[in-house]
Amino acid sequence: MGNQLITEAVEQAKEEHDGLGIFTEGSKAKVKAKELQSALKKIKGDLPGLVEITAKSYKLKSVPVNVFQEYPALEVLSLGDNKIDKLPSEFKGVNVVELYLPQNAFKEFPFEVLASMPQLAVLDMGQNQLTSVPEPKGKEFLSLRKLNLEENAFTEFPCEVCSMTNLQTLIMSNNKLPELPLDVGRLVHLEELIVKQNNFEELPISMNQLKKLRHLDCSENRLTELPEDLGRHKLLERLEAQHNQIPEIPKVVCTLTQLTHLRLHGNQIKSIPVEIGNLTRLSELNLKENEIGEVPKEIGQCVSLRKLFLEYNQVRAIPAEIANLKKLLILILHHNSITCMPEELKDMRQLMRFSLNANPLDEETLAVIKEGGALALLKPLEIGDGNYSTGTMAGMGTYRRGAARRSTLGSKEDAAAPSSTSAAQPPGIKPKATGIQKGDVNSGQLQQAFATLLEREDFSSKKKHMLNKLSDDQKWELMEQYAGSTLELMKNRPGLQKKKSKKPTKDYPKMIREGRANRNVFAQVIKLLKENADNYLTTFVNSGGITAIVTWLSSLLRKEVLTIRDHTGMLECLSVLYTLTQLSCRSVITTSDCVNIVCQCTRHEKLRSRAVEVLEQISESLPQVGPSMVIEGFQAFGGVFPYQSLVFAMTEGNADEKVVALSLVNGLIESIDELEERYKLRSEFNRCGAQHALASVKSDFPQHDLLQFQRERWEEELRQDYDDLMCTTDKRRVLELSSSITPTEAGETLEPHEVRVSVAVYTLGQHEQYSEVVKRNTTVEELMGRMAREHGFKLQEYSLVGPGGKEIPRAATLARSGLDDTALKALECKMTPWECSIMAPSGHAYLHMLDPLATVQSAVRDFLASNPIDNKHEYSLFIPGRQEGTFRYLDEMKAICETSLKKKKYRDEVHLRPRPIRVRVKLSQDLFQQMVFDAEWRVSRILSEIASHVSEGTVSINVDEYHLVLQRGGGERVALDSEKLLSAYAIDEHSALVLCKIADTDTASASETDVDEAEDVDMWDEPADCPENITFEGAKEIKNLETATLNKLVERVTSTEEFDPAFMNSFLSMYHSFCTPVRLWSKLMQRFATPDFVPSDKKQKIWYRVCVFIKNWVDRETIEEPVKGQMEAFVAEQLAGKESLQIFASAITKALSSPKEWDQVHISEKPPAPLLPKNLGPDQGLTFFVIEELEVARQLTLLTFDTYRKIRPEEFFNQNWSKERTKHLSPNLNDLVKLFNDVTSWVASSIVLERQVRNRAKLLTRFIAIAQHLRDLNNFHMLMAFISAINTSAIGRLKFTEARLPKRSRQILLELEESMSMQSAFSKYRHMLADSKPPCIPYIGVYLTDLTFMGDGNPDIIDGRINYAKHKLVYSVIETIATYQKMPYNFVEVWSIKEFLVSQPQLSESDIYKQSMIIEPRGADRSLIK
Repeated sequence: MGNQLITEAVEQAKEEHDGLGIFTEGSKAKVKAKELQSALKKIKGDLPGLVEITAKSYKLKSVPVNVFQEYPALEVLSLGDNKIDKLPSEFKGVNVVELYLPQNAFKEFPFEVLASMPQLAVLDMGQNQLTSVPEPKGKEFLSLRKLNLEENAFTEFPCEVCSMTNLQTLIMSNNKLPELPLDVGRLVHLEELIVKQNNFEELPISMNQLKKLRHLDCSENRLTELPEDLGRHKLLERLEAQHNQIPEIPKVVCTLTQLTHLRLHGNQIKSIPVEIGNLTRLSELNLKENEIGEVPKEIGQCVSLRKLFLEYNQVRAIPAEIANLKKLLILILHHNSITCMPEELKDMRQLMRFSLNANPLDEETLAVIKEGGALALLKPLEIGDGNYSTGTMAGMGTYRRGAARRSTLGSKEDAAAPSSTSAAQPPGIKPKATGIQKGDVNSGQLQQAFATLLEREDFSSKKKHMLNKLSDDQKWELMEQYAGSTLELMKNRPGLQKKKSKKPTKDYPKMIREGRANRNVFAQVIKLLKENADNYLTTFVNSGGITAIVTWLSSLLRKEVLTIRDHTGMLECLSVLYTLTQLSCRSVITTSDCVNIVCQCTRHEKLRSRAVEVLEQISESLPQVGPSMVIEGFQAFGGVFPYQSLVFAMTEGNADEKVVALSLVNGLIESIDELEERYKLRSEFNRCGAQHALASVKSDFPQHDLLQFQRERWEEELRQDYDDLMCTTDKRRVLELSSSITPTEAGETLEPHEVRVSVAVYTLGQHEQYSEVVKRNTTVEELMGRMAREHGFKLQEYSLVGPGGKEIPRAATLARSGLDDTALKALECKMTPWECSIMAPSGHAYLHMLDPLATVQSAVRDFLASNPIDNKHEYSLFIPGRQEGTFRYLDEMKAICETSLKKKKYRDEVHLRPRPIRVRVKLSQDLFQQMVFDAEWRVSRILSEIASHVSEGTVSINVDEYHLVLQRGGGERVALDSEKLLSAYAIDEHSALVLCKIADTDTASASETDVDEAEDVDMWDEPADCPENITFEGAKEIKNLETATLNKLVERVTSTEEFDPAFMNSFLSMYHSFCTPVRLWSKLMQRFATPDFVPSDKKQKIWYRVCVFIKNWVDRETIEEPVKGQMEAFVAEQLAGKESLQIFASAITKALSSPKEWDQVHISEKPPAPLLPKNLGPDQGLTFFVIEELEVARQLTLLTFDTYRKIRPEEFFNQNWSKERTKHLSPNLNDLVKLFNDVTSWVASSIVLERQVRNRAKLLTRFIAIAQHLRDLNNFHMLMAFISAINTSAIGRLKFTEARLPKRSRQILLELEESMSMQSAFSKYRHMLADSKPPCIPYIGVYLTDLTFMGDGNPDIIDGRINYAKHKLVYSVIETIATYQKMPYNFVEVWSIKEFLVSQPQLSESDIYKQSMIIEPRGADRSLIK
């Protein structure tokens, strides 16, 4: 059996593709050393590069002596859990680096063999029977860094160990040692000392010599105090002294300012010293199971605190200052004497675990806790709160890596989310109370989970014994305080696929903890986590799997040299963490030091890419806390340049890896709300070389959309932050933030003839930093030449400017520039201003210097501020047009150097003219199009412009028959004089231009257009075809029919000579517009009642055609009374006796009694998984910042199509939708129009309700991304709603918001606007629609406009005949609409998102504009905008 297991292990090692390590566990199978020796010899050919061998649990009594002879490169040998009692002499002098011999039968320390191993760095001989350690005689064990002698048979501390002076880690736990000797002070390099579970009553004074000590664990001893000398351990980061007899926290502990973890639970502590506030780096404070009665307000100064445990004390009140702990994630307060929860605590919305049970709180508070847990007491997160991280600027969903990733993981709920803040509901399910009930799990699961809880939370033995006596209900209640997230995993949740495993799962966390895991182990862990078989995710988290990974990574990172095996293992650990961040990100970040350790992994080239992926996932999944934890992680381990490794990640690897790194960097920077801090962090990245990395991205990957989007995202945010800083502070402060120390400056020594220059280089859309040591006799021309080559600008167009704004002559040397060394570190290089001649409205020309990098809008503002111009208008800049007397408008949001002014010939003829007027044009009822007109145009020209926009094909506008009416907000209508200028009229945001016929009359309804029944004649009395009753366009064929009486139309539709299915379809679709169903039935009965003079064979044909028509009629629509009764009587009386028509009798009867079904295609293909928000509970609510843009577009599309598919053809007749007295005839059509207007309203409302310009721009960016997705989904109706909202005057005037839009967003918006332009009657849109494949939702406004002009331009009756040509035009529109009603969309309905969309706040049109004026007042300076 043993040989078989070894063979299997070899096969596994070969499958790992590296063949570096072999792991085999015998499960107590007995194998002799010779057998193992023989097996190792045989497999040498299969695994020649073996560096690690693990042979555990084989009952080996001796070690195979040939192991190092066969494998001389062997670095790691692990032979744990065997019966080995000595090492062979053949092991002397071998180059093994790590030797693991725990759980064997050693009674004597194999000193002679071990001392001869020159490279031995790690020795584990725990759980043996050692009683002593021989004293080294010379330079033995100089390479030894870690020694584990836990759980042996020592009766006193082996002082000989203290001679191993290079030790960094010493573990002597569970040996029942009575004391630590004074000699321990000799271990001056010791960084980690673990001596828990002994019998120490005090720590020796000599420990103060351990200056490098970072981790001290003296828990579970008999200590009654901590020594005063403890304060000398200035580097101490972790102090664990739990489960002792310590009565107080000595003040000296509060002087250990590097302390990050302080665990003193299970003692007899009665108070917390006020000096606790000195521990500003403390991230975990565990004081449970003590006798503490009061928490000092100074606890609020521990600003880095993330975990605070105070349960099982006597705490009476929580100070309000605890709300200052903005980074706190876990707050455990149950089983105390708290009577009131401070209001400030309710604002701590970042908490992920919070317990208050078993406190004497008021009944209302206890009821809330019982219903939804203590987290339900916190205030929900609002749209404007906090930061939005990568979910905001990455809002261009099309270019977003995160969106693609979440498309496969979006249905997974955050497995470790606390029950009161669980993830969003699964698709189609209404929100309900979260959490699970005790009955959801069986007793076995409960007991196992409870035992795991007691072990994990490190209760004292006494407390464990007491808690084990609790009833199941009490155990359940206690578990809810610690493991609400874990309980959620114990039942079969929709987001996690739970399977039954076929065989028991190995204890993988233990294998990781012991360093025995290989690639196959990690692969199996990842597989089990994803499948969640037998709730494996719960098992792994609860059994300390994440902690085991972090501990292993931490131990390896402390090694001076990493082996190949180390790198492989660390990569696999990071892969497991990456999987966990996708499934249970909260569990990852609440594990002590996890984020910090992953940040430290980025410093290793082979680990960097995977570590960055883990950090990006953390930052993206938990935007409220993730980015800040990542930033702190880099600051804790990064040294002088903490973010250097992230910049390396931006320059290394393939394009996809660069995308992840750039996405992470952008997200970290954007997560900071404070402007100066955000700019400072970006400058930190610049000092590490980020600008050079971005330059290489731009040049090396020009076609990679994702990568270029992230680069543009960086540049846009940098430009916007710079502009904001310039408005809120002085230029010197900005330069101070951006020109600090660079990597090349650290510790540099300059010669007298040298000087360092730092220059802020401004190019279009970018602000970069240039720093270099140059000779003092370098000319400005030479210096600028170097910058031009590096930053890619034209030397002749730029100038170098000193701190005072004065240009430095190019010929001058730096030594003769008049600037001292400090000033030379605050230079600027930017485009030389352009001299332009600007013609004012008065006709006077002004010479003015324009900054080429400034926007046209800011240039106008600067010009008006420095020149005496009458400001009665809002002005903009123009240049002469191609035709004399015309002008071309310069886009206000473009930089001057991007406009036509880049050509010098235009700079002498710039004109300052009133800004173009943006006004709505009313096309039909409730439907508008935004248009822009020159304020100096006459009304007649504007009328022609509008007419040319809406005229195409069958829709034509004769301008002589129309005039323009100005409709104001209060309903006032003013006819515009065609000879006046548009600027002569007061046009505000509520105004609209309406195109009206000069003699405008309402189109009559169907009953009014019907031929007077009193003048009606019988079908058979109608004269033969003649111009008075029927006319044609061309040949006398049905397809050319132009006008006809009703008799002639019925005759043609039941003709025996010519049958045209298209004519029948158009007739059945349109007959409601020129007659009633009763009248039509009457005519059909006249047609069926053939006179005697009609030949018998022709009678049969007429009857047949009439029955065919009736059958098609009843198939198409529901027949109402009285026609239905008459039809049933006709079938019974007329068709029953005619054998040739019996087939029609049964078919018509069946159709009359059968409900009508929509003619819709059924889709069998599985829909894509919805992209649900991650880590978001119902208490926090949904926002546009957390829902994927694509999912918003999907749900809007489902909402729209649900209404669109219900519209019936008759709803389009006679413009009934636009008239108050007939609106009820078009219910579904009006619902679709209302949905359009509602969406337009809430999009505009949402934008103006966002008070901060930065967040407002990000929201607008997301709306543009949603609009793009709507275009991709062929939802043109909602696409137009978004465009209309963004183009309203209230939004269009938000220039500071528009200025912050990324270039890509502006370009996308421009393309969308052009595609939906009303130019030439929406010609681009019509072509786009024609090229689109269903499913599709057309923009209904186009068709309503067409129908309006068809109705206005074509009479219903011509000389007593029905104008059927007009009805054919209308039918062509209706047929197009009906075509797209057949193919539905294949998406999953997410009830919570749809409810969110339909419940968006809507301000009135006037209130939207008022709010727009509040957030960006007219004429306001940028410095006044928040």
